[in-house]
Amino acid sequence: MEEKDQKQKQSQTQTENETKSYAQAREEYQAEQRKTIMKWMCGILLGCVVLYVILNKNEDKYKISYILSFLYTTLKIFVLFILAVLLAYILFTVISSMIEKQRLKSYKHGIKLDINGHTMVVAQYGIEKERSIIILTGLLSASPALHYKPLAEALSDRFRVVILEPFGYGLSETLDPKEHERTVQNIVSEYHAAVKQLGINKYYLLGHSIGGTYSLYWANTYPDEILGCILFDGMTYYSEELMVETDKAIQNIASINRLGIQRLLSIFDDKKIFLPLYSKYNYTKEEVKIFKALALHRAYNELVLNESKLMLNNLIFLKDMKFPKQIPVLDYVCSVNVEAVPNFKDTHLALGTECNNYELIELEGNHLFYFMDNFDVISKKIDSFVAKIK
Repeated sequence: MEEKDQKQKQSQTQTENETKSYAQAREEYQAEQRKTIMKWMCGILLGCVVLYVILNKNEDKYKISYILSFLYTTLKIFVLFILAVLLAYILFTVISSMIEKQRLKSYKHGIKLDINGHTMVVAQYGIEKERSIIILTGLLSASPALHYKPLAEALSDRFRVVILEPFGYGLSETLDPKEHERTVQNIVSEYHAAVKQLGINKYYLLGHSIGGTYSLYWANTYPDEILGCILFDGMTYYSEELMVETDKAIQNIASINRLGIQRLLSIFDDKKIFLPLYSKYNYTKEEVKIFKALALHRAYNELVLNESKLMLNNLIFLKDMKFPKQIPVLDYVCSVNVEAVPNFKDTHLALGTECNNYELIELEGNHLFYFMDNFDVISKKIDSFVAKIK
């Protein structure tokens, strides 16, 4: 008993140290950013003063009255310039938004399912194959059907691959978060209803990021249906502060998106989106344009932001949950997250402590696309993983 208490205290101390370390690093980064901003402001101000002294040939340039008059004239010109830029930006935003909305109306992919009276879109590959893999998207994907298309196509020669676009994502219907809170229970229930409607009774789950979180709950809720789980950086409970900061970052990105900053960034490059498409895959021009339109109009809707806000509560709810004994799990983590989050591997290993067949594998790369960059290795491993289950 004493040994157990001691381990709990050590674990708690470790978590506190990790949280403190993260908070300290964040404060240092923010302080450095403030210093950089101040340096730039001082530099600009000094440059303006130097230019005023060098370029202004007026004999009265050092008189207070002249300086005040000069500042007033400069301020008026600056304000008029800002108003002109703002007007041009508003016109650009309105026209672009109209074009993008029209483009979305004419675009279709996948098939539509009726889930509890609402439309959910799913994309399928290799429909004739016997074995099925269900892909569960990560948070904030503008279009899971396009985001995971390279992965689905790569797997479709051996599997029937289904990409689910949950409510609020891609072309699926957006619901009122007050009536359809994004709890893990509600999301998995909707996902499961879609799979049942497709007539798939036995399947593998492939969850990326928060999709891995939902895979954990799904595996415990419908264990008799699942043949195995494959996780790509499945999100687990690392620390409360980190989760809170992640949600704050997402809310800030949503604000930036509403202001149209993302549209400006993508003027000269349609792929300049916060969560871009896989650059090494040859998407059509139409797919890139549609993805951009979805990212600008739908990626940060209220339902998705509700999912982000409830992320911490969902992770706390699943904190002590493990994968069931009989379900094999292949758990991939990327090197970037392992280095960035001190307890990343430990929280993943904890998921498989009750599994008869659990394997954790670290691969080089970043969270968004490391599974495609390393697909040759992953593909062979998935084949052997599936063969063992047989």
